[in-house]
Amino acid sequence: MPIALVSKLHEDPNPHTPYVLKERGEDLSEDLCDWLICIDVIEHVPDDVAFFQHLLKVARVGIFLTTPNFNTYGKDNNAHLREYTPEQLEELLGDLEYDIWNWNPSFFPYRVSTFNQCQNFGVVIWLKGRPEDA
Repeated sequence: MPIALVSKLHEDPNPHTPYVLKERGEDLSEDLCDWLICIDVIEHVPDDVAFFQHLLKVARVGIFLTTPNFNTYGKDNNAHLREYTPEQLEELLGDLEYDIWNWNPSFFPYRVSTFNQCQNFGVVIWLKGRPEDA
């Protein structure tokens, strides 16, 4: 099962930000992998909608995407071009089938029923439909 990781490419002024550099998201070819992991990247991308639409073409099975919740933190990171409210993230995801996770790297992530329950958003997007055992 091929997996691709998209990570930040710029110098983030936050000294606590980890860097794992593989490839720029827009440079990833279509149908590259089964799963795509995109952790805390989309808030740094100038055209988030175009970037997200491209990610949907790169992965065949699904995408795991995380981003901060604006309602938790507010805009406190100057390296972020945006931070999403639950409503804005729902709008970006549109009609896609997805599961919502409260994502906090310091604690074990857990599945929740609404974005309003998240400190940080974690989203598993099922491109081929959710399997019965998921």
